Amino acid sequence: MADGVVPARVGQPETILDTSSRSVADVLDELEARGSVWVTYTFHNPATDVSQLKRTWLYLYDGLVFDSGYYPHDFRAQSLADSAKILYMARGIAAFDIITPDVPDPLSTQSTFVLNAETLEVVAHGRALGLVETISPYLNMADKSLQDIKEEPQSHEDGIWVWHMSRNPATQTDQLTHSYIILYDGYIFGASISLPDIRVQSVVDYTIYTYRNNPETGFDVISSGMLNHIDMYPVATNSTHILAHGGVPSLAGSVRPLSTTGNDVMLDQLEEGDSWWTQVAFYDVFTGITQIKRAWYIFHDDYIFLSPYTVADADTQSVTDYARFIYESNRENNV
Repeated sequence: MADGVVPARVGQPETILDTSSRSVADVLDELEARGSVWVTYTFHNPATDVSQLKRTWLYLYDGLVFDSGYYPHDFRAQSLADSAKILYMARGIAAFDIITPDVPDPLSTQSTFVLNAETLEVVAHGRALGLVETISPYLNMADKSLQDIKEEPQSHEDGIWVWHMSRNPATQTDQLTHSYIILYDGYIFGASISLPDIRVQSVVDYTIYTYRNNPETGFDVISSGMLNHIDMYPVATNSTHILAHGGVPSLAGSVRPLSTTGNDVMLDQLEEGDSWWTQVAFYDVFTGITQIKRAWYIFHDDYIFLSPYTVADADTQSVTDYARFIYESNRENNV
């Protein structure tokens, strides 16, 4: 009846529960009994153009269901930016040295950065030390002008999102990047996630969601390929063996190679919810050559869930991503 994000859905049947682990009847029964309910499902995020897990609050009032949801994946970036702001509130400008490491780690999950709100000079960066004390050139390739990037956060206390091209320090390739920024005390605190990274992280999120809803069949679903997305696939392992493989199902049951978890990860030291990146050279059966693969891992229920992508493939896809980005950004004036 109304949609504040995608108005074109008005008048269309509601299908958000089609990918939920709960039936429509079950959700409606709880709504009638309690007046409200949380549901989790996959939904095409119009901001990222990726199917992602979404958590939505449904509220029954006057015979109508009102709802609002959020993408947990987006909160990875938002929490990093908010944490940087809180660190600054506690330590002042000394926080900038804490945010900026002495030695860069391209596999770090800390994509935090801080800009001078007036000049947009980089004063701290969690992964790209070389950008500190410079004006980042990547904001010139954003879906907002530099002036809008300065001004919009002033009227949005909850921060704003910006799309722009940026160099991923891990892959050393330019990728379309989604950055969350928030203004505080003359500085812009932000964090970024590249689109190729968003895609594989979303695959892992949905894989864990699927396993958690039905652990008895979760591994079979992974190996069936049902959770694969384009050229991305999930994998599940324990400390010794591959338990499920969406790309090559025949690998399920085989001994887990060292590169599956990375050389520096000790399984007995992991805690529930730990996550990390790895990057390794591997022989790609689809191209017949050795390539660099980047993968996202999450430790859940004593298992490791992961999804990889090939850097060369992502680099090529990023060219198309950017072309589409330019087209969408200039659609109105037909440039």
